[in-house]
Amino acid sequence: MKEYLKKHPWQIFIITEELIVVLVEIAVWILSINQYWVWGLLAGFVGIDILLAIWGKVEIETSKTALVEVFKSYTRELKPGLNFLLPPLEKLAGVRINGKMEKYIDLRERILELGEQRVITGEGKNREADSIQLIIDVVVYWRIVDIQKVAYEVSSDISQLLRDSADAALRNLIGNMTWAETINSRNDIEKKFEEEMKEDQDRWGIKLIKVEVKDIRLPDSLIKAIENRAASEQRAKAVMAEAEGEKRAAILRAEGEAERVTRVFQAIKEQDNDALIAIQYMETLKEIARGQGNKVFLPVEVTNLLSSLSPGLNRINAPTDKTSDETPANVPKTTSPAEKTHNPLEDAFQNLDPATQHLVLNLIKNQQPQPETKPHENKPTD
Repeated sequence: MKEYLKKHPWQIFIITEELIVVLVEIAVWILSINQYWVWGLLAGFVGIDILLAIWGKVEIETSKTALVEVFKSYTRELKPGLNFLLPPLEKLAGVRINGKMEKYIDLRERILELGEQRVITGEGKNREADSIQLIIDVVVYWRIVDIQKVAYEVSSDISQLLRDSADAALRNLIGNMTWAETINSRNDIEKKFEEEMKEDQDRWGIKLIKVEVKDIRLPDSLIKAIENRAASEQRAKAVMAEAEGEKRAAILRAEGEAERVTRVFQAIKEQDNDALIAIQYMETLKEIARGQGNKVFLPVEVTNLLSSLSPGLNRINAPTDKTSDETPANVPKTTSPAEKTHNPLEDAFQNLDPATQHLVLNLIKNQQPQPETKPHENKPTD
């Protein structure tokens, strides 16, 4: 009976009032008392009923509800439609949601945006590669299913409490996953997140309808560092490729030089050691030819070596017929492939720069012995 009185005070009041009115009417009828104060009393009761009905009228919209309490104790829950309170005994209880005290509680779906949260992934086999910082944006869709628990078992703002709990659950969840698992498992994150929040849902009288992971990305500073590292690696690869190319070119040059030396040495072995002396003289002339105004005297022996050992140089130094060739004598003549022979002196001469070639030719020309001229004999006269 006591619980019924707490939950239905308005009905008890109406029943009591109607009972008093009926008793008064019976007394008037029995005693046939025709006095104005009796009718005034009846009119007063009716007026009070009208005032209370106007004052205590509460209209609840669809999908909403409200809590009624008497002396700060829960009595009943109002349903959508027209309801009446018994003021000043009864009043609506407020519930703090999103920083506001709401008396008409909306039972429809609500949206809680956690915003961009910086979380650290768990450690995998590669600790440095797997444990990194990520930015994750999560949206939680929820609604109230037990208004009494929300009002009397939650001591703070339900939305803020849900935000703090969701943030902790998200950090704990991502902390047990590697970076690769976090990026590639959005659906798993949503399911596991709901499981993490199940206990809180039952305790607070709410229900998570859906959890949506809007975005998972790396921080801008980390992206920039990765880009710089990639650029550095590309530059390092380019430098290594260039160094490898130079190394290969140097090897090829060295191999070509070694092949040339081998070929010259083989040709010298097949001829005479004097050819080596002539080649060394020509190599020395490279340095001499760089100077200006230097006078060079080539020993006669070297001249003879250059003239006798190299058919090619003999052909270069040989006088030409003006009628057949107008080219100056000091300019090398081209020969057909059939006339070319692998002579080390010719090879050494061809490797000289034009200035040194010109110097060699002049030295050979100037230091060759001149034919002796005989004086004219006077013919005896008769």
